[in-house]
Amino acid sequence: MKLLIALLLLVSTGTYAQRHSNFADSIRQHYNIPELAYAVVCDTGVMETQIFGTKKINSHLPAAPSDRFRIGSNTKAITSLLIAQQIQAGRLTWNTPFFAIFPELKAKSKPCYYDMTVADLLSFRNPLMPYSYGNEEPRKNQFPGTPSQQRMQFAAWLLQQPPNTSTGELKYSNAGYVLAGALLEKISGHTYEELLQNLNTSLSIHLQTGSPNEKDSTQTWGHNDHLQPEASAENYKLNWLMAAGNVNTNLSDYTILLSQQLKAFKGASPLLDSATVNFLHFGRHTFAMGWFWEVNKQGHQVSSNTGNPGTFITRVVMIPAVNRAYVVFTNYQEDKVYEGVNALITRLQSYYGE
Repeated sequence: MKLLIALLLLVSTGTYAQRHSNFADSIRQHYNIPELAYAVVCDTGVMETQIFGTKKINSHLPAAPSDRFRIGSNTKAITSLLIAQQIQAGRLTWNTPFFAIFPELKAKSKPCYYDMTVADLLSFRNPLMPYSYGNEEPRKNQFPGTPSQQRMQFAAWLLQQPPNTSTGELKYSNAGYVLAGALLEKISGHTYEELLQNLNTSLSIHLQTGSPNEKDSTQTWGHNDHLQPEASAENYKLNWLMAAGNVNTNLSDYTILLSQQLKAFKGASPLLDSATVNFLHFGRHTFAMGWFWEVNKQGHQVSSNTGNPGTFITRVVMIPAVNRAYVVFTNYQEDKVYEGVNALITRLQSYYGE
């Protein structure tokens, strides 16, 4: 009888998985998305995953499980996780002031930045100027040296700029994560790239940086809002904004990272303890450490974020109360694509739990 029930459940799950797969591919086709991938994750692994389409529009490069996607601002959650590990190691706290780590920068920095803490940098609760890839200043030749040295000089430059004077507690800016990345490198004694590699080693995954097609033209290409594929090109600002939005990954490796965080909520992961992962996702209202969050109609805390670096959209939703994470990757960034991504996540949640 138990075997029969198990088989019936397997058939039922398989049937629903096929429906989800068909629905997902219909979304891909409706919104002209070259490639779409999704997964449903729990603390023990992947419950459902599919990938469809092509790596590049009008090409003969079919989608494959090894395909990599730029995750944009979902990098912020990874940076926050790396800092959380340093906090667990006792090297700093969430309330450590930035200038306690960098006293040498204080004299040339504007006084409005003196009181910023680690948590302020990670939760958009700081007055640093808005900064993204479109800003013209500073220029490339202003910061010589290694990638890490350039990032440090850029952080010092940001501290000398006029503050964001907009009203409201939350002030969205990549700049806080630039400073957080510099802080992370100093207290750990490792570059951001080295810390990422350490995380890779600990989880047997392969997070990388930059555009997937930069080193391999047969990898995934991003597409802009005109559905034009983005050719690989050197962009020095990707390095400066490393800790804010420059990670790429395949779906399988990203699900391992999510699964480990679901384990951590249960106190069962070597990655983070339960108190730390709770603060990471829910430690400040609205936006915590790299994660937006809210309470859904079921009364469950839901953390989420969206990466949109110009030619990719990556959306992740985590609901610890039901032991679920949902993730969708696309290689096309256009306003209407968000509708399709959200519709797919809603469909998956209605079956697997919200």
